[in-house]
Amino acid sequence: MIIHLGIADAGHYYSLVKDRKSETWYEFNDTNVKPFDINTLHKEAFGSYHNNQGEFFNKIKNAYLIIYDKMGVSQNDHLVLNHNNRHQC
Repeated sequence: MIIHLGIADAGHYYSLVKDRKSETWYEFNDTNVKPFDINTLHKEAFGSYHNNQGEFFNKIKNAYLIIYDKMGVSQNDHLVLNHNNRHQC
């Protein structure tokens, strides 16, 4: 996951990455790499929010890009393959 910290025309990017073997999440921020607690993801990636009193808070951290890993074969995979094959020359 890539996080953007800043505004539309300026900011900084850093990544949150899960080690598949250890199931541990890490934050890669320039030369700094440290473990990341995935339970705090809402503080890193969800942007603005309302608290319990209805107050609005505009945060400058947002998920910019999320990359998914396909874990298995879906029963609908053949539909995608057939659709893609139709457009080949």
